[in-house]
Amino acid sequence: MEPRLAKRNRAIVGAVSAPLLLAGMVGTAASSPAALLQVRVPAAPIDDQVDAANNGLKAAKHALVRAQATLDQAASALPQAEQRVQQALAALAQAQAAEARAREAVAAAQKAVAAQRVKIAKTQGEIDALKVQIAGLARQAYTNGGEYQELEILLESQDPSQFAAQLHAVRRQARSNSGTLDQIVELKQELQVKFAELAALEASAKASQQEADDNQAKAQSSKDDAAAAQQQVQQLVAKRQSAVAEADATRTKLKGIYLGLLAEQRRLAQEAARKNQIGSAAWAGQEAAAARAVSFAVSQVGHRYNPNGGTGPSYGCNGFSWRAWHEAGSKWPLLMAQDQSTSKYTQKVALSAAKPGDVIFWRMNNGTDWRENAIDHVGIIVDPASGKFVHAANSHDGVKLSNYKTEAHYGDVAAVVRVIR
Repeated sequence: MEPRLAKRNRAIVGAVSAPLLLAGMVGTAASSPAALLQVRVPAAPIDDQVDAANNGLKAAKHALVRAQATLDQAASALPQAEQRVQQALAALAQAQAAEARAREAVAAAQKAVAAQRVKIAKTQGEIDALKVQIAGLARQAYTNGGEYQELEILLESQDPSQFAAQLHAVRRQARSNSGTLDQIVELKQELQVKFAELAALEASAKASQQEADDNQAKAQSSKDDAAAAQQQVQQLVAKRQSAVAEADATRTKLKGIYLGLLAEQRRLAQEAARKNQIGSAAWAGQEAAAARAVSFAVSQVGHRYNPNGGTGPSYGCNGFSWRAWHEAGSKWPLLMAQDQSTSKYTQKVALSAAKPGDVIFWRMNNGTDWRENAIDHVGIIVDPASGKFVHAANSHDGVKLSNYKTEAHYGDVAAVVRVIR
């Protein structure tokens, strides 16, 4: 899988670094140094500010997603809340209409009750008048001796025609009294019926009043529901407006981060191009120096080894490496191998990043350095791809080409440095 840093470098500056390429390996002094080395300048590393901008971009995107989710939630809930408002308003209208009808029924019932009371009062008045009349007749009968009245008329009347007339009047009065009593009975019966009707009317009026009160309560409940639903709608609208504002603010922030990131990418690209131009010249000089060092080192293959150290024409290992870079114009001093590996004129590099001309070291415990566990052997890398290097090996082999990748004796590399001046 491609490393994350490489992906980001390519995405930001569009530059790809390449390792030092070895064109060919020839083991004679006539080999051209230019044919051994080809160098490409590595891209500038990604800037920390770009990492920060990328993190801000991700955070803004997450915030935008959250705001959009809130907006969607409010938008989806709003129609249902508005429908609830409409339903509550419709229920309120129905309850108010029912209450109005009930109020009308109450008014009609109360009017009927009042009319019935008038009828009852009228009938009661008639009964009372008849009672007065009956009371008068009773007193008259008592005074006149009621049941002997006809006999008295017969005895006292001298004129037969007058007797007949008086007797007829008495009998008519008796019949009238009997009719009055019958009328009282009928009126009392009628009064009882009217009282029963009054009770029914009052019960109806009470029921209508209860219905009106119930409908009023329903209307109030529907009104409360409508108010609650309307409040929910207002809250959802406010929530949606807030989410829209948050989303707009996040989009603005996201746009700013994005534009800033683009500007940073352009800056990095320009900086990389500038450094590439500057570095190309520096690497060109380094390439030329490394090529000269390798060329000289390879040209010395076959020369004798000097166990006492030497810088030519016979060589110790440290003197041989020093001489190669001295011929290339370096200020790298002639020191013991241990000290050469830590010189301020060099820079440590990983074996996997080695280039032609880099200096390679081992701990051979060959007795050339009195310090315990000291680095005591050194050579010049010729081809890092294949592992070939040149060194003053020993008294038997002299200066020769060896391979740290295929020869176990040289497999345990202690250090690799690059001569930088």
